[in-house]
Amino acid sequence: MTAASSAPSVSEAALADALQTAAKRCGRLSDEQVRSLRRRRRSAIAAVATAPVAIALLFVGAGSFVGKPTAAPVSTRMFATRAGNARP
Repeated sequence: MTAASSAPSVSEAALADALQTAAKRCGRLSDEQVRSLRRRRRSAIAAVATAPVAIALLFVGAGSFVGKPTAAPVSTRMFATRAGNARP
């Protein structure tokens, strides 16, 4: 004789009812609540993961503007011509 055969048989309806009662008593979350928590967790993880990338892009973008002159560079070549000539 095994332990399973000595246990009293329980109907599926009674088992389901007992599980629902225990879930209510323990404050178990519904499937929709679990999905909502997962969505919020994924959103938070995505925000935390993309923040460093966004900050890095800001620094890279700002670095391309800092230190560059705003006006075109002035030529520093000097040309000399002989007296009376227009061309060197």
